[in-house]
Amino acid sequence: MNKEDKATESQKKEVLSKLTTIHQTPREWELVENNPEKILELIQHNLLFKEPVLKNYKGKNSLTIKSTSEKKKFVLETTADSSLSKDYEIAIHKFAKEQFFEISFERFSSKENSHSVQIKQVRIAKKNRKHDRFITKENPVFATNFQVAKIDLDIKTALGFSVEVIFNEIDKTLKQKYPFSKVVPLFNRDDLSVEEDLVLKHELPIFITNTLKMTSSEEISCFNLKDYYEEEFILDEKIAGFRKENLISFLYYPIIFKGEDENVIIGYCYNQSNKEVSVGNVDYFSVIADTIIKRIMDSSTALIEERQNIIDVSEFGVLIEANSEYIRDAIKIKPSFSMDISFKMMTPIRFSMMMKHIYSMNNKTYIGAEITGSTTDERGIEKYREIIRAFNK
Repeated sequence: MNKEDKATESQKKEVLSKLTTIHQTPREWELVENNPEKILELIQHNLLFKEPVLKNYKGKNSLTIKSTSEKKKFVLETTADSSLSKDYEIAIHKFAKEQFFEISFERFSSKENSHSVQIKQVRIAKKNRKHDRFITKENPVFATNFQVAKIDLDIKTALGFSVEVIFNEIDKTLKQKYPFSKVVPLFNRDDLSVEEDLVLKHELPIFITNTLKMTSSEEISCFNLKDYYEEEFILDEKIAGFRKENLISFLYYPIIFKGEDENVIIGYCYNQSNKEVSVGNVDYFSVIADTIIKRIMDSSTALIEERQNIIDVSEFGVLIEANSEYIRDAIKIKPSFSMDISFKMMTPIRFSMMMKHIYSMNNKTYIGAEITGSTTDERGIEKYREIIRAFNK
């Protein structure tokens, strides 16, 4: 590495030490390797221990990794002004050969700034987030007309006919996979069953795996329905009713809208069977619940016309200097949004965006966002990339 390269690396580390991540979208992983021998091969082949970055580090990022007599164990040494969390697991990041790696270690002892660890896992990101970026200082670029989530949304007033339509549409989709399942709204109802009322009050799933013994699933955190039935002296009556219906197992999964001031149960997903309901239903119902919340939020948006500077651009995304507090708060709530990108002397192009990273530095907030589509021009992305390529000429 020549003097110029060393200076550049030093400048990057200095910038990183001043950067505070506010939110970052989790990466998707193409490869997860747990075999120690293969992990060591990946580390050696990709030089992963050369100038890595500590995950969630604080202070100056300075890390040295030393081998020990046991090839699976290492010693991590940090400088005095670097602080590691006290978590059992330590992770480092490394960008090498156009790929992003995360290496996890199990820590079994620490003394001051020296940490004895054993390799646990290597993950390789599915999608590379690093692309050629071009600073827009000489060719100003702006973003305007942000369509973002309504941050002061009162879900109780938003629950009306349009939300019922969303529930009905998703109920039809759900029944295609689970014919005995349903999605049930709980707003504007005064005829709740005992179980529905419990879901509403406790915000927990009810997951009975065997109605003959009234046993709850041990695989997820759920409400203890058997204890409640016993306290209300209705256990025998309920078991007899389930036996008559030939009902062995059932699941109530609450759909929770999480607001700033309170959580609101707006409905639930339900499935029942004459055999044990699979725990896989929980994951599927979680997706259904997220979809309903997203659809509700998509129908409740705010338009912010205030112009924001775009600091740098790449073919796949932009870095926005977010001066608008409303935009910053809204994107934390819902990371997808749309906006116009305006280049000098050109008609604005409207894009759908997905937030990937929010961070603060020198009392300013920046939003890194990926372009996911063009909403008004089918050639919008193609035109945008042609403009970006011109930056490199």
